[in-house]
Amino acid sequence: MSVWKPGEPDRSSIEDFVVSFCREYKAWNNDAYAAYSKENIEQPADDYSSASYANLLRPFITPETRTQLPTFGSDPRFVPDRLAIRCITPTNDGATVEFAIQSMVGEWADDFVADLTLKPFIAIRQIYYIDPYPDDDVDRLPYL
Repeated sequence: MSVWKPGEPDRSSIEDFVVSFCREYKAWNNDAYAAYSKENIEQPADDYSSASYANLLRPFITPETRTQLPTFGSDPRFVPDRLAIRCITPTNDGATVEFAIQSMVGEWADDFVADLTLKPFIAIRQIYYIDPYPDDDVDRLPYL
């Protein structure tokens, strides 16, 4: 069913790591969307997307990262060509990366914050979507 194979993160810098995550996410999304679009009798697309999502995330996240259900569609959420890293802020044991993904069809961008650990190597603890219209003052929603 699949042509996508998980790639390895580029850990040469925080910026390269985020770009490599976006590149792999886009490739996974396109493959999962194609599988969903032509439902395979041998392996239902929902089963495939869940298993392949875990394979996508495994080399990028910490073992403690709690993930959401996979989401995919005709417009991938993380696209390296539309990525703008706005700010990298060091923390005690890692960094936060504020970034935006420009919309494919409009003038707006979706904002995200990646919470990274740097030890023993760069890995994602979580990526949060910044909700421009938060409920109950919760503006950071776990995305992965």
